[in-house]
Formats: sequence, C-alpha cells, structure tokens
Amino acid sequence: MLKIKIIILPLLILLVSCTHLTVLPDWLGKLPHNVYEIIGYGMGNSVEEATARANKDIALYIRTYISSESFFEETLTGEEYSRKAKVILQEHTHVVLSEVVTIKQEHAGGIWYVAVRYENLPFEEKIAKRLRLSECIKENQNRYFSRTPLIRSINKELNCELDFKLTRNHGVWYISYDKVMVPLNRKNFERLFISYKSYGISLIPSKTELVEGDIFSFAFQSSQSGFASLLNICEDGEVFIIAANQPVKANKETTIPDPSGEMELFAGLPHEGRPTYDLYTLVISNNKIDLSRIQQAGDKVEKGARHFKFDEVLSLMDEYDFSTVLIRTRPGIK
Repeated sequence: MLKIKIIILPLLILLVSCTHLTVLPDWLGKLPHNVYEIIGYGMGNSVEEATARANKDIALYIRTYISSESFFEETLTGEEYSRKAKVILQEHTHVVLSEVVTIKQEHAGGIWYVAVRYENLPFEEKIAKRLRLSECIKENQNRYFSRTPLIRSINKELNCELDFKLTRNHGVWYISYDKVMVPLNRKNFERLFISYKSYGISLIPSKTELVEGDIFSFAFQSSQSGFASLLNICEDGEVFIIAANQPVKANKETTIPDPSGEMELFAGLPHEGRPTYDLYTLVISNNKIDLSRIQQAGDKVEKGARHFKFDEVLSLMDEYDFSTVLIRTRPGIK
C-alpha cells in the first residue's frame, strides 16, 4: 500500500527548491506479491527512517496497535529524525513488526526507499509454510501443550505432531521448532490456556468467573501424597507462586489459601477496564521442586524478562502430575 503523503511531500520540496530532480524508483508501490502478503513502502533520509515508515505502513493497514504514542514526531528532521525512528523501532518490538522482512531498498538522490513484506496468514498456515515438512516423524509433545487448541490446530494443519517449544525473545512469545520461530499475537497466545483435569488430581476454584475485587480460593485433592505447588500464569505469560511445595496427604482435600491463615487471593486486572484471564496450575511432586526462579505472589512486582516463565511451567507440567484451571476476570460495575 502506498501512502500518498509519503510520496507527495518530497515532490513538493523538489518543486520549490528546483535545485535537484529526483526520479522515484519504478518499483515503488508496484512490487508483485501473493494475495496473503502485505507490502509496506517508506522513504526517508536514512534507511532506518525509511524502514520505520514502511513498517508503519503495514501496521496501519492491518490496524495493529503498535504504541500509545505516535511513531514519529514530524517536527524532527535530519539526523535527529533518523535517530528517533531507530530508537522507536527498538523500543516498540511488536508481534507483527517482528515478522516484517525487507524485500527491497534503494538510495537515490539522497533519499532512501524501502519495501517490506508481511505474510498475513493464519498462524497454523504460517508455521506450516515455514517448516515445509517433506515427511512426518511423530515426536512426543509436551503433555499440556498437546491438549491446547493452538497446538492441536497446528497438528491438524501439518498432519504431524512435533515437539514444539514456547520461547520468549525481546518481549515476544514464539512457538518454535528447530530453527523456525513464529511469534504469537494476543489472540493465539490465549489459545494456549485451557482447563485440564489430569487423572488423580482435581483443582476446583471457589468461583469459575471473577469480577475485579472478588476474593477466591482453590480446593484440591490428589490420589497420591507429596508436595503441591500452585502457580498463576497471567495473560502475558508472567508467573507467580501462590503456594510452593506444600505437603499433602493422599485423598485429603486441601484449600489454598489456608482459611486459617492471613493470605487472601483478590481478583485484579492488569489493565483498567479490560477483562483478563489466568491459568492456575497445580503441580504434585514426590519431592520438593526448585521454584527459586519464579516470583512469589504478593511480592513487589518488578517487570522484567526473568518473570515471564510460562515456558518453565510447561516443563514442570511435562515432568510432574498436574491439573489446570482457566479463570476469566471482568471489570466491576461502577
């Protein structure tokens, strides 16, 4: 898609100055592409500025929210403008922009011209296209992963079961396999959250749907004695420990938090006025497990990559018996 203002502005400057004549590249706005591809075009005083404009072109086209602030401050010019564009691109990593590929660039008349491409395919088709399997070698999938709607849909598209991993890089979650990594948007990430009742373990919340400010708890029972750990995975993949290595006896119902204790669980929203969802995961182990890398609920929350441990919880669910509950929380009535 070609933004008219991007093309016209330099032309006006050229007509006024009358000192240089720049011929626009003949490919600008005309590159061939498949029906599922979106091409963004940009121009600027530097390749960073031109690329940033091309990325913005794509972001606006698919109406993807990039940042609460504008991509550019139009009053900036020259080196300062280019520096600002580059910094913004680094700071506002986004699922869509992380998938954008530069397909053409040209420097003419002191101006950079850039074209970028984004494949606007359903996630399942995109990962299948990247993998290009010639044959299927069925692999063991993570016990929780394999039951989620997203992984089941990928399996169906591939007609194959692969050992997919959940990885995080520069603030974005990816489904990865071997060297292929495909980023997850909010909608697809939610498809990794499900309630699952494993054999011998039951996890029952006091409320299945919450309103902001609600107090709630969990009751659980295990067919085996051991140690119970209850973890909260938030909608963005951040993880909190609610209970760690709590001794339990077989077939005895236990409540978390302990009704006689001081701890209470309150339903909250990470973003004011926007519903959220959480995955509560109960893990039962024969011996105490190391949870030192996961933050404790109630502690002062320090945002950082080290707190987004959904991938590590997946490893726990593959190693130990577990049960999960998906709980949604909505804003209260004001």
